[in-house]
Amino acid sequence: DDEGKFLFRSIPAGKYYLGIRLSGMADTQFSYPRTFYPGTINLDEAKIISIEEGQILENYDFKLHKKLSMRKIAGIVVYPDGSPAANAY
Repeated sequence: DDEGKFLFRSIPAGKYYLGIRLSGMADTQFSYPRTFYPGTINLDEAKIISIEEGQILENYDFKLHKKLSMRKIAGIVVYPDGSPAANAY
């Protein structure tokens, strides 16, 4: 919400990563890097959260990293044979 609070309901029992921007990396409206709980951009440092049937978990707060800056990248997309790939993105 507007205060940064979140709530998930009806999560099946299992083991999960908690984070932001875990998919949809091309979302230009949310310009922060993918971040895993407890506040790392490195998956190897992320904490796996185990949820058991009927369990309620609270106080999973973490801090976002610095906003990503806009960059332009230019180049040419080619097929394996070296010919230009028209309309590639």
